[in-house]
Amino acid sequence: MHELSLAERLVELMEQAAIDQSFSRIRVIELEVGSLAGVDAEALRFALEAAIAGTLADGASLRLQTPTGTARCQDCDRDIAIDTRHDPCPQCGGHRLTITGGDCLLLKHLEVE
Repeated sequence: MHELSLAERLVELMEQAAIDQSFSRIRVIELEVGSLAGVDAEALRFALEAAIAGTLADGASLRLQTPTGTARCQDCDRDIAIDTRHDPCPQCGGHRLTITGGDCLLLKHLEVE
């Protein structure tokens, strides 16, 4: 389960931010987990809740945004929504797609004290 290692890395990033920006507690963690990011959002939530125990983020509220995947079809020149990287274009059936969104894992926002 690579979500646990991702959660541990997120805790490290938050702890470093606390040092750099002089805050002592995290109240809210806002993450964006795109549907094409290769991360199970609920497994990450579970792993992060375990990883923040006993840290400056212990008890923090976790907000997950899960944007859908988007792509540009090179065959019909349209912007489309996709569920997986292997989906065909729903307009023309083409497979020459350039991913344009929903493929990131981002630590978007921290609400701190």
